[in-house]
Amino acid sequence: MNNCVGCFTPLRAFWRSVDCLEKEDFDLINAELRENWVGVSLQIRNGGCVFNLLNVYAPHGIQEKLALWQDFRRLAALLDSSPAIFIGDFNEVRFQRERINCNIRIREMRVFNSWIEDSNLLEIPLDNANFIWIGPNGKRSKLDRALSNSEWLSQTDWTLKALSRKNSDHRGILLRSKQQN
Repeated sequence: MNNCVGCFTPLRAFWRSVDCLEKEDFDLINAELRENWVGVSLQIRNGGCVFNLLNVYAPHGIQEKLALWQDFRRLAALLDSSPAIFIGDFNEVRFQRERINCNIRIREMRVFNSWIEDSNLLEIPLDNANFIWIGPNGKRSKLDRALSNSEWLSQTDWTLKALSRKNSDHRGILLRSKQQN
């Protein structure tokens, strides 16, 4: 995993959460570890639905992000017929209002939004925060998010919450079913 020092911790936490799933409820169909994402395909036992989770830690470099969005465009097309979600730190904003006291990069926002729209992905709204990343001098950005296809959204109602910030400049995000106890 070259150049992936920054993504090690969130991706490791993601693997730990997948490892904690009730094994009797799911079968692991496929798992991939790439430089900027970890993906798993799980099937609910007894012939249930297959769903796909991709945890993202996007690079900071513009060219690297453009290449990643192209890869994700292809992945989203492959996963279009089964529930899929891309969740994590995209290191990009979608709208100017998602960034305060930071440089606004209109071209990069347009390319990011183009990938999302071309892939027919929808953003699950963040319920309790406007910004996830907080930097020095009042800098704030919404870099972390959850983007899913309509198949994912048809499974249940989802909620996305920002967690408290501990030892990081990012707040974690938690995706949960609203039907969960």
